[in-house]
Amino acid sequence: MASYTETRTLPNEGACVVGTDGAPAVLDPQLAAGLGQAGAGMLGVVTDGLGRRWEVFVSEFAGSEDLHIAWAVPLDPVLEPFERINAALLIGGLASLLLATLVSGLLARGLTGPVVRLTSATRRVAGGDYEVEVPVESNDEIGTLARAFNEMTEGLRLKERYRGVLNKVVSPEVATELMAGEVVLGGETRQATVLFGDLRGFTATTSTMEPQSVIRLLNECMEVLSDAVERAGGVVDKFVGDEIMAIFGAPIARSDDAVRAVRAALEMQEALTRLNGVRTERGEPVLGLGIGINTGEVVAGNMGSPNRLNYTVVGSTVNLAARLCSSAEPGEVLIGEATRAALGDASNEASLPSHGIEGSGEQDAPSVIRTESVGSRPFKGFTDPIEVFRAHALRALVCLLGAGAASGLAPAVLPTLDWAGGTTVSAQEWPTIRDRAYLSNESGSIQFGLSGRLELDGYMPADSFPGLIGESSAFFHPRLRLFADGFIGDYVQLLFELRADRGDVPGTGDYDARIEQVFVRVGPGPLGAALTLGRFPSPVGGYAERHLTEDDPFIRPPVPYDQRTVVSDRRFPVDIDQFLGWRAEPQTFRRGGLPPIWQVPYPWGAKIEITPGPVTLHAAYVNSAPSSVSAAWDWSTKALKHPTWIFGARLQASPELSISAWRSHGPYILLRDDIPNYAELFDYSQTLTAVQAEWRRGATLARAEFWVDQWEIPFVKRTVSDLPWSLALQQDLSPGFYLAGRLGGIFFRPTDNSSGESVAWDDDVIRAELAAGYRLALNAGLKASFGNAWTPGGIDPSDGLVSLQLWWEF
Repeated sequence: MASYTETRTLPNEGACVVGTDGAPAVLDPQLAAGLGQAGAGMLGVVTDGLGRRWEVFVSEFAGSEDLHIAWAVPLDPVLEPFERINAALLIGGLASLLLATLVSGLLARGLTGPVVRLTSATRRVAGGDYEVEVPVESNDEIGTLARAFNEMTEGLRLKERYRGVLNKVVSPEVATELMAGEVVLGGETRQATVLFGDLRGFTATTSTMEPQSVIRLLNECMEVLSDAVERAGGVVDKFVGDEIMAIFGAPIARSDDAVRAVRAALEMQEALTRLNGVRTERGEPVLGLGIGINTGEVVAGNMGSPNRLNYTVVGSTVNLAARLCSSAEPGEVLIGEATRAALGDASNEASLPSHGIEGSGEQDAPSVIRTESVGSRPFKGFTDPIEVFRAHALRALVCLLGAGAASGLAPAVLPTLDWAGGTTVSAQEWPTIRDRAYLSNESGSIQFGLSGRLELDGYMPADSFPGLIGESSAFFHPRLRLFADGFIGDYVQLLFELRADRGDVPGTGDYDARIEQVFVRVGPGPLGAALTLGRFPSPVGGYAERHLTEDDPFIRPPVPYDQRTVVSDRRFPVDIDQFLGWRAEPQTFRRGGLPPIWQVPYPWGAKIEITPGPVTLHAAYVNSAPSSVSAAWDWSTKALKHPTWIFGARLQASPELSISAWRSHGPYILLRDDIPNYAELFDYSQTLTAVQAEWRRGATLARAEFWVDQWEIPFVKRTVSDLPWSLALQQDLSPGFYLAGRLGGIFFRPTDNSSGESVAWDDDVIRAELAAGYRLALNAGLKASFGNAWTPGGIDPSDGLVSLQLWWEF
């Protein structure tokens, strides 16, 4: 029986508890709380000050309702063994899980490692690396797959060695056709252009030379000549002593084979001229080159014996090309009638951009082919005399940056102009400065180019000019544009334009230099989607795409982009009658007015384009309306609280016809802080809706634009609107020479004055213009235009204007 160790009086009306050994005093409140409870039972688990756990019970003492007994049983001795078991189970489970994870990782690595190595090796093979092999580490299925992969790469290496040997015997195109088994054995009839080139003076020059020197000279010449042929897409058929034969149109046919052949011939002459210059510096003899070209039907195929085949072409077309070559003087390119006719075909491009020599860092300037007749000549094997033409290259006065010069700029190439007379090919697409080379890193993933355009404009107004030009006497307006553009990968384009002139509007003001546009364009991605961010020409209207380029035959913009209205961002009429009264004082109020579009606005913001098939959709979020003055195009974010939204679409209905439409809405007053207190800036808004059609066939181009222009003015109960329009026709008479005419105007729709009368709020205007241009070189030309406007029934003076421009791209 337990001994009593102490007696304590509890705060329970003098109740007494007798505690046993080890019963802590901290349990007294729980024990005392149970004394007054009737019945018996477990009170719960409590913890003493030492962290020990106790189970407290209470019951009546000896059947007495007045006396109770409460006791506490220690739980730690009972629970601790089970808790140790639980801890051991937890630690063991975690250790087992960790061990299983390590074992499964090792097993997975052993299984997937060979597969990963096979995948990596497959990517290297896809990139053209056939030297790769994978280790065979087992005899299971993975090992079998690795052995099969190595056998495949060994076969590919062997095939490449065969192909390398074959490429040295025949051209790469013929080698590809032979290896694919697609060349028709025995011959087939093809339409092709054949080129023969013969080194003039070779026999006399080499008669006293050592055999090794003769072979070295021949190889040196044939290398540059064959490079020119291959760059133009031709096939070197054979070398016969000091003669080279090339084919364009077999085994691979293109729509412009004749153009490529003549272009290759001209480049061959230039390449040999450069080589002669090097040989002269070395004190070695030089050679000339005569070339003959003819186009027509040939029999193409493998000729020879079953054991020795040669892919070539035969026929009268080939014979005439050889005869033309024999008649050509050193430095001369003679072509037959069929080749001359093919050059004049509108489906051909007679002004293809040149192809740089790989690894040389040098690229020729683009050229335009010119031909002249040298009369009819008899040739052996042909009954009738055949008319012969001589081909020339009109070289561009343009400075190009060497391709591949990643560490700096290559020397500029300044070829001379060839003004040889004679007939020219029919009107062709002229290449622009964008055909130049770019600086590039070794992989070509980053490209960068510099270019510029200088325009020297002169204006001679006949009277005060009511358009954007406000001068009333002759003045000179030069303009310099410098571009830096580049590409990063296949989807990122950057462009920066620095412009220096006397302001966006031609005049006699101070010279100003500014950043006109700077943007980054990402795309095209899926569905042809592209995103443009930065400052760029407004996508409203078609004029932004062609202004200040060779594609625009005129010097001044069309009427909708140039003619001021009496709507102003400087003056705020107090009532409708005052606004309508401005029409009577054009010299006072129109000089500060806004046109429907301010030439080509350069707002900043974002634009997205999507091209699903023949349709191009675009949307833009920019900081200024099309009519806003140039001061509103700055980088202020204030205007983006009330931006201009632009939506448009372009449909290429046919190869000749395209149709475009636009809609724009936004505030045209952005910078004023003195507007009447009854209005906000965004209350002065402009809505433009337009449609444009462009039709181009051969040397003829027609263009039409129609607009609906709506202006919101707070005190006017209804929108005031006008209807701008423009019609233009351009005819290229010969390469580099064109004539153009344009008719445009603005019709102002009437509105009601305070008395309810319908009154036109401005005078209708019509302008007629004529223009002519002549290309002095591929990158330089002259423009001249004359325009005169009148207001039927109005009081505005005429605005006869003569404009001249000399432009040069570099």
